[in-house]
Parts: sequence; C-alpha cells; structure tokens
Amino acid sequence: MRKIKLSAIFLLVSVVSLAGCNKDKSVVKTFTVNVITANGTVEKSPNLSTYNDGAQVQLTAKPNPDFKFTSWSGDITSPANPLTVIMNGDKNITANFNQIVKAFTLTVTAINGTVANMPALAVYANGASVQLTATPNSGYTFTSWGGDATGSTNPVTVFMDAEKNIIANFTALPATIDVKSTGAKGDGVTDDTGAIQNAIAQIAGTGGTVLISSGTYMINTGAINDYAGRRGLQLKSNMTLKLASDAILKAIPNSGGVGGTVVDLLSADKVDITGGTIIGDRANPAPNESGDCIAVRASHNVTVKNITLKDAHDDGIIIAYESSNVTLDGVVSDNNRRQGLSIVSVVGAVIKNSVFKNTIGTAPQCGIDVEPNKGEVVNDVLIQNCEFFGNKNHGLVLQAMNGVVSNVIVDKCSSHNNVSCGLVAYRILSASKNSFTNNTANNNGNSGILLGNSSADVSVNGNICNNNGNFGILINNSATGNTDTGNTATGNTNGQIVDQVGGNTIK
Repeated sequence: MRKIKLSAIFLLVSVVSLAGCNKDKSVVKTFTVNVITANGTVEKSPNLSTYNDGAQVQLTAKPNPDFKFTSWSGDITSPANPLTVIMNGDKNITANFNQIVKAFTLTVTAINGTVANMPALAVYANGASVQLTATPNSGYTFTSWGGDATGSTNPVTVFMDAEKNIIANFTALPATIDVKSTGAKGDGVTDDTGAIQNAIAQIAGTGGTVLISSGTYMINTGAINDYAGRRGLQLKSNMTLKLASDAILKAIPNSGGVGGTVVDLLSADKVDITGGTIIGDRANPAPNESGDCIAVRASHNVTVKNITLKDAHDDGIIIAYESSNVTLDGVVSDNNRRQGLSIVSVVGAVIKNSVFKNTIGTAPQCGIDVEPNKGEVVNDVLIQNCEFFGNKNHGLVLQAMNGVVSNVIVDKCSSHNNVSCGLVAYRILSASKNSFTNNTANNNGNSGILLGNSSADVSVNGNICNNNGNFGILINNSATGNTDTGNTATGNTNGQIVDQVGGNTIK
C-alpha cells in the first residue's frame, strides 16, 4: 500500500477550508419613494413600502374633480402619466395638479330694449361676475329679469358658475297725449273743453297721461248737468291729468246761474292730477253751493299733487260720495268762496304739505271743513304739515253735526291769522278717536283751539296756542271726555287753557 505523508494531507485540508471562507456574502440595497400631492391622488404599482435597488415603480396621478394633472417635479421632472420610476435611490416626487378653468357662455335676450355686458366677453371663466345693464327703447320701460336671473334690480350682477340664459323684460309705457294734438289751443279765449275731453277719452283706462302743456285753457263748466251742479272735464279711471307748471285750466263764466266744476271725478279709480293751476268760476252770482275746482265723488285711489286751486265758486276741492284712499300733497287752495277743502264722505285720506288760505264768500268759509252729511262717514284721515291762514271763519273744523267723524288726526299743522278759530271740533261722538297733536294755533281772531257743542274723545296734545283773540284752548258747550295734555298757551286775550264744563282731562 502506498503511503501518504501527513504534511500533504494537512495542506489539502487547509486549501479546502480557505475556499469555504471566501464565499460571497454581499447585502441587497432598498429605497423608498415619497410622493407629495394636493388636489389629487397617486397610485403606486407595486405598492410597497420599500423597493430593491433597480426595481421599477409605476406612478399614476389621478386628479380631483375640476382639476387636471400637469407634471411631476422633485427628483423627477416629467409630464408623463403614468410615470415609471427606476429605484436607484430614495425618491421625493411631487404630483402637480391645476384647477380646470371652466368657460361658460352668457346668452341675453332683450326685446324692446338692449342689455350691455360688463365685461363684454364671448365666454366667462367659472366664478366670474358680469354686470348687466338694461336700457329700454323709446316708449318702453325695463320691468324685470327672467330666465336665470330674477328681480328688477338694474343693473344686476350675474355670477358665471354655469351656462346662463337671461331675459330682459321691457313693457310699453302708457301713452301721453298733449291736448294740443287733439285741437286744444290754450290761448285763454278758445273753449278747449271738447278737445281735452277727446284726449281723456283716448287715454281713459290705459294708465296713460293727458298732458296740459303751457297755456290757459278755457273750460265750459256748464256742459253737463247729470247730478247736483255742473261739470266741465270728466276724468275717467286709470289715467293721469298732468298740467305743466305754467298751464291753467280756467272756468268759462257760466251764464246759466249755476256754478260749475272744472275737473270732475265721478265713480273713477286710479286717477292722478298733478301740476299747474285750476281757476274756478268765483264771480258767478249763482246762490247755490256748487262749482269746485276739483270734485272727487264716489272715487277711489286718487292723488292730487303740486297744484294750485283758486277762485272756485264753491270749494277748491271736495271729497264726497263714499270715496276712499284719496291723497292731497302739495296743494295750494286760495281765495275760494265756500271752503278750501270740504271732506264730506271718505274712508282713508291723507292731506299733507298743503296750504288752505283766504277762503271768503259764503259760509262756512274755512280752510278745511270735515263735515259729513246725514248718514255719511269720514274715517281714517291724516292731515299733516298743512297751513291754514287768512280764512274768513276757522282754519280747520271737524263737524259731526249729522254724520260720523272718526280717526281724524290733525298733526304738525299751523293755523294762524284766521278771522275765527284756528282748530275746531263740534259734536264729535265718544269713541271717535280724533286728535289735534303738535300743531300751532296763533294770532287767530277767536280761540286757538276750540272743543265745543258736546264734543267728546278728542285728544289735544302738544299744541302751542299763543296770542289768540279769545282763549288759547277752550273746552265748552258740554264737551266732556276729552284729553288736553302737554299744551302751551300764552298771550291769549281771555285765558290760556280753559275747561268751562269740567269732565275733561287737562294736564
């Protein structure tokens, strides 16, 4: 047998052992990908917390509603979506999203007018605001918006958050007829009654206007006699009679022995009378009580404004026959024979900012006389900021001789230099709630304020009555149950505040 030396065996074992110790033991590197996003999300595929060196990751950006993906930034800049990332290191990548700017159209429909857009663009960005201004054509007026806009504000602002279709609504204006176009002359000589009545006939019921332009128009007040008295111009419902500031309607002297009314409303509704001057037939020798500048009878929703009424044979203006909702504003009633204003029968009236003066000729001769006939009612009347002076009798009187006077408030008025009393109440029933408040009644020939002839339930509060020829405030003739508080009276000839009967509250 062949023998092997030990030294050789040992060498062989050593070589084998060394070979085993040199085996490769290297570690695999891993990396993270950090994605930053707002207004959207990013999906990773595969979706792992770490990735081996050299691995590939697909990033898919998904925008939120109304946004769009634009690009990647950070460790990788690219518009690609999805994006493949090779993981050769830690990655910080941002997904960028921009809001989608929507564009909307604005369609505006306008007939009988135009609409201006500000700004004027073909399309508008989401959230943009547009101001629309409507301009009517001649003879029309803007009334409202329709479609995707409502209301009547003009201009209106529209916010463009969607397609908009908007309608501008225009309405034809009521017609205006100048009476000279229907043959009136306004020369102070020609009888213009027929020509003006022709214009009234055309406008009646339309809401339109009969225009009395500059001039003096002679009116035949004896033309019609279908109830007590005669009348000239007969206004109809739903119309306006507008006088220029220098226009005059003047009664033709009536030789028939009967005073006549210049402008008459009988059973009319929604009538306005404005401007100018109306002159009555004061010189007529007729003894009867008829012939007013304006008569409002059985009529409703009537306004008389900024007009002078003078020289009437009877009243500057009369309100009668169960009328309602009558307003007088800025009226001057001067030098009429019987009354500046007679209120005979009405429910709901406002008399304000007006002057009633120099009434003289035939009784009662007051600035305002509130005097219902038997069975008639005057209720719910405000007389405010008015002036009464120079009248032959009282400045203002409330008389319930035959009918009912209730809820009449006389407030902040001035009644001065009248021949008799400033403010008077006669025979006012209990529970009628009438009042004189915050007025001045100075320098009248008789008392400043008089409550007489069994008047009751009249409140006299906060008035100033100075330098009158009799008493400042006098309560007499069985007047009881009235309230007199907070009044001032000085310099009156026979006394200041006097309750001759008792039974009234005076403070």
